[in-house]
Amino acid sequence: MSPTENMNSLIHDTAYGSRTLGMPLIGFESNINNLSPAVVNGFLQEQALPNKMVFCASGVRSHEEFAELVAQRTSNIPAPSTLNKTRAPAVYCGGESRISNNNIPSITAALCFESVPWTHPDMPVFAVLGTLVGNATGFSTGGPGKGMYCRAIRNSKLC
Repeated sequence: MSPTENMNSLIHDTAYGSRTLGMPLIGFESNINNLSPAVVNGFLQEQALPNKMVFCASGVRSHEEFAELVAQRTSNIPAPSTLNKTRAPAVYCGGESRISNNNIPSITAALCFESVPWTHPDMPVFAVLGTLVGNATGFSTGGPGKGMYCRAIRNSKLC
C-alpha cells in the first residue's frame, strides 16, 4: 500500500471508525483464514449480477451483435436473491489517530471535517471554502508544486 493510500485509509478509519466508510479497502488480514470457496462463491452469486456489471468493447462493428452476445453470456446467471439487504448508513464520528515513527523527522497532519452530500444546497459553500483555503495536494510533474502556494501553506495563521 502506498503512503497516500495508507493515509487515506487512516483518515477514513478515524472519521468513520472501523465500519462502513472506515473499513480498510484491502480487508483485514485476520480474515484471510475465513475465506473459502463457498464464501467466495456466495459473494459472487450475490454481487456478480448483470445489473451491477458494465460491459465494454473496442472495435466492435455492430453494437446490436455485441449486446446480443452479452445477453447470451449473462442469461445463465441466476436472478438476485429476494432478500432485501440494506447497508448501514455511514455515520461520521471524527477523532484522532497518531502513529509515531522515530525514523522520520517530519509530521503529516490532516484536518478533516464532516461535509454534506453533493446534492445538498450547502455544497457550493464547501467547494468555495476548499478553493479559498486550498491544500497541499496540488503537486504535478512538469512545473512547480502548486500546493505550496495555497493559503493553507503560505499563511500559518490559518493552521
